Formats: sequence, structure tokens, C-alpha cells
Amino acid sequence: MMARCIAVALLCAFGVRAASAQQAQEDVQQIRRAAEQGDARAQTRLGTMYANGTGVAQDDVQAVQWYRKAAEQGLADAQVSLGMMLDSGNGVPRDSAQAVEWYRKAADQGQAQGQFQLGLAYEDGAGVARDPVKAAEWYRKAAEQGFASAQNNLGLMYVAGSGVSQSAMQAFQWFRKAAEQGPADAQFNLAMAYFNGAGGEVDFVEAFKWFAIAASHSTGVTLQQYANSRDAIATRLTPAEVADAQKRAQDWLDAFARRPQ
Repeated sequence: MMARCIAVALLCAFGVRAASAQQAQEDVQQIRRAAEQGDARAQTRLGTMYANGTGVAQDDVQAVQWYRKAAEQGLADAQVSLGMMLDSGNGVPRDSAQAVEWYRKAADQGQAQGQFQLGLAYEDGAGVARDPVKAAEWYRKAAEQGFASAQNNLGLMYVAGSGVSQSAMQAFQWFRKAAEQGPADAQFNLAMAYFNGAGGEVDFVEAFKWFAIAASHSTGVTLQQYANSRDAIATRLTPAEVADAQKRAQDWLDAFARRPQ
């Protein structure tokens, strides 16, 4: 009897998987039909499926072709994706200058990632003459839309006084905005700001908290760097302060896990 129940359960599980696979194939076909009929969003989605190998065999050349079709229709998301393929040389000869042109088209439409990528190009001098002032301007546009990477990079420019007047307080404020969204590098930068007193006063408890948060979702060399910083701060704290900082970090992580994705 038990063997029969197991066999039935396995058969049901196989049936669910088969149905799911069939549904996935039908979804791919539906997206492809829409893309072939000129739907720019479907073209972008199909391009991303080829780029990631989701539902289709991974194929960067196909990804570029579909991104380009949508980009030429003016869809900002596709313009950014095409720019990134050109920047990396995936599926197409590497061409940073062409990438910048596509980023600019998206950025001019107000697309935050396009603005960030354009800022990055100006900061690095990739495909365009290096210009820290323009880099900061484009980072700010994206940062004000809540784009975390732009907020973090703008904070770094305030630290260095590159393209903007140096301001530890401005750096602190942008690092906080970015860190609250989850990127570990921004959380590390915020921890350093607390360590150095960039927010007004030195706060080792908050520094420990943010080093711990950054370390909690990092790997490899980065994890080691963040963990070492956390442990170094711990030597400046009392056991009660360490416990407080650990609780603050865990409370933040628990609250972050409950946020809608």
C-alpha cells in the first residue's frame, strides 16, 4: 500500500513538472509571437531570455538582435540592455562609444539605469571623454529616482570632491539612502562614514551594525574585508554595545526580509 502511495505521489509530481514545462514553452511561444509582430516590450523580454538562457538556449547574439529591435523603437529598457551588451562585447563587437549613445537615448527619457550608466561612462571615460562634473550630474538624476548604485557612486564623489564640492555630510546622506536598499558596498561605505564621523559624530555601534549587515550577504574576499572591519570595531565596544549592535543589525535584516520585493 505504501509503495502504491509513493508511486502515485511521484506520478503526480511528474505531472506537475510536465505541465509546468509545457506552460513555460507556451509562454515562450507567446512572447516570441508578440516580438515578431513588433511588440517592443516582448522583444526586450525575449532578448533577456536569450541573454539569461531562460526558456531558450542561451544566445548573446540573439539577445542583441532582439534588444536592438526594441531599442530602435525607442524603448528605454532595451536601449540600456543593448548598451550594456555593447559595453561588455557580449554577442556583438565591443563598442563603448555606441554603448554611450544608447545609454544617452535612455537617459534622456528619464530611465534611471540609463542615467547611471551614462554617469559611469563619464566618470570612467569609457566611450566618451572623462568628465566628473557630467558624471555627478547623471548620477544625481538617477539617485533622485532612488537608483541605489547611483546614490552610492554620488556619495563616493562627495567623499573625493570629484565633480562636486567635497562634503562628508552629503556623502553620508547618499550612502544611507543606498544602504537602506540593500547593496553591501553602500552598507560598507555607510559603516565607514559612521566610523569616521562623517554623519556628524563618530558612532561605533552603528558602524558595527552596518559592517555586520554588509558582511551578512557578501562572499569571498569582500566578505573577509567586511567581517574584518566588523571585528576591528568590536574591540572598541563594550560587550553590551556589541550585543546592542548585533541586535540592531539583525532587526534591520529581519525587517528588510519582510519588505515587498
